[in-house]
Amino acid sequence: MLKLDQIDKKILIELESDARKSNRQIAKQLKLNPDLVRYRISKLEPAIWLLTFVNIAKIGYTDYGVFFTTNSKEVVDRIKKHQNVSYLAKLGGKYDYVMGILARDILEFQQIVGEFDVVKDISVRVQLFHFSKSYLLNRKKAIVKMPDFGGRITVTQIDDLDKKILQHLATNARMNVVELARIIKSPASTIMFRIKKLRKNQIIVGFNGYIRCQSYGYQNHLITLSASRINEKKLFSFCQQHQYITYLIKTIGKWDYEISIEVPDQKKLQEILSEIRENFPEANLNSVILFEELKYNLFPFE
Repeated sequence: MLKLDQIDKKILIELESDARKSNRQIAKQLKLNPDLVRYRISKLEPAIWLLTFVNIAKIGYTDYGVFFTTNSKEVVDRIKKHQNVSYLAKLGGKYDYVMGILARDILEFQQIVGEFDVVKDISVRVQLFHFSKSYLLNRKKAIVKMPDFGGRITVTQIDDLDKKILQHLATNARMNVVELARIIKSPASTIMFRIKKLRKNQIIVGFNGYIRCQSYGYQNHLITLSASRINEKKLFSFCQQHQYITYLIKTIGKWDYEISIEVPDQKKLQEILSEIRENFPEANLNSVILFEELKYNLFPFE
């Protein structure tokens, strides 16, 4: 269990907004010694996933959420290793696990999910909006632009070099250009140009230092929300400004939205659920607890 002090929390917030910030940049922003920043990040690294947010909708893929139950460790291992599975987490409650499958069309999705013998519910993720963990600093949420992805499916062409860059950066967003160039065996200037182009084309939409809240004693609850009619702008604004809400996913399927809430205890969870019901009385809510993330890679393709 990590014990975070105020310096750790401030560094985490900086990495959350841009995981490619250098130690020197973070030190300058927080008025700290760069060596201290380097040491603190190394101490926190086991609990941080340094993710590059790839907008898979820009390269022709849809994200399908699959909530499922299974007693087979062998099936879970196969799911975790599958090159189209971007996300896998262990749940408690109605479901045992949730996975994210990236597929180019419904037929490809049907083929992939058919490889696993699981009881399942499916949600098509239309768009994900990501929000800051402002509760770490016990402050109101600053309305800053965080990575989001999804939207209309388009097909922006990427070549083998682009794919290699995305494969390496997807789960190591802080890898520097010189090291990346050495591994890929391409000039650093070329790598820099390609990263800029991927960002310009909105294939790369951000770099996120994602810390698992369970590592410092918080609980992560996934709320599914169904409503025949709801004010979407009001819901987005509510989630964007709420201290304990870390993402909102617009979906099609058994429910209409998925909301991630990170809280210190069950009492705080119940308070937030009451807030949602008060502001959106038309909403039907269900909750599952997320125990552990087993995979998170927004470009898992081999």
